[in-house]
Amino acid sequence: MSKILILCSYFSPAYKGGGPIKSILGLKNTLKKDNEIFIFCLNQDIDGELLAIPCSDKWLDIDGVNVFYSSKDNLFKNLRNIFRGNFDYLYLNSFFSFKFSIIPLILVKFFGNINNIILAPRGELSPGALRISGKKKEKYLFLANLCSLYSKNIVWHATSDLEADEVSLTLKKYLNLNDARIKIAQNISPISDKYRIKVVEKKQIDLVFFSRISPKKNLKYALKVLSKSKLNIIFDIWGPIEDREYWSDCEKLIKTLPDNITVKYCGSISPPEVPKMLSNYDLFFFPTLGENYGHVIAESLSVGTPVLISDATPWINLQKYGVGKEVNLKNMMEFVEFLEDFNRKTIQEKSLMRQKTLEYFSNKFCGENIVNATYSLFKSDV
Repeated sequence: MSKILILCSYFSPAYKGGGPIKSILGLKNTLKKDNEIFIFCLNQDIDGELLAIPCSDKWLDIDGVNVFYSSKDNLFKNLRNIFRGNFDYLYLNSFFSFKFSIIPLILVKFFGNINNIILAPRGELSPGALRISGKKKEKYLFLANLCSLYSKNIVWHATSDLEADEVSLTLKKYLNLNDARIKIAQNISPISDKYRIKVVEKKQIDLVFFSRISPKKNLKYALKVLSKSKLNIIFDIWGPIEDREYWSDCEKLIKTLPDNITVKYCGSISPPEVPKMLSNYDLFFFPTLGENYGHVIAESLSVGTPVLISDATPWINLQKYGVGKEVNLKNMMEFVEFLEDFNRKTIQEKSLMRQKTLEYFSNKFCGENIVNATYSLFKSDV
């Protein structure tokens, strides 16, 4: 039985941080049977709200794993103390996180005794993500290369072939790691109860955007797409506002939309409420700049809601399976045309599309190979 230390900024019952939290939950649930799991995180959610937990700054037994909810004031002291322990594996859930990836790597490099490190960039090395605060990230990559911070023994966890290619290109370009060990293990998403919504005749398309409000998620682009549509559309926006300045720009755009487009910001939503919420919409609209996986996409598919997304995610060939479409962000009018095509569908065609979406998700997530690939991350001999 191996001792695995997982570092992540936020962990359940935090939920506003989105996909990364779900990734760690899936990882924990998969590995805890055969390993001793230790999770180190903050005692708050992404917006600073303190979590409803028994206590902070000590190890707790949560659902069969050890969780350390650190206060911000004691974060570095707690990290230093934890790295004095003996662990077989260190799993980092970010590349650019200063407190939960960069500092831990420095501690391991100079003071630690953990030989096996798995690093999951979580989409941070995609071209779209690298462009956000690009100069700052390039400076860090230059310094990291100069200090040889990222050694050859690190295993890089990619969740798709697409992300593996992106990680490989970035590591070669900035860190001179031409033979980096990149392993692909798809995220493990829970399959929601089968929501079978009866499709009814109506005069509008009900669209939903569900994600953190930040530049990477590309809400402004979604609003620009809608400005070009002449259809009657109700567009609901769910998710915490991570970037206030960006949201202010979105609000300005909303005020300029034509009368046929109705937009409502619905706020945050707790995880248990998400499946029912998503199932109530005709389409999930998510023109993201880049996702290494896209838990929100998986959640939409899991309840039978088709998706209209950018092609900067691993979710491809959606039209082939009849569950939506992925579109290159350079081709804005293709999003508009898909909405028009969807609007022309009969009730029977829309019902069939929802059924295909449920079947697609079920087939994609019922293989033993996903679990085996996750276990392979923690085999130092492969």
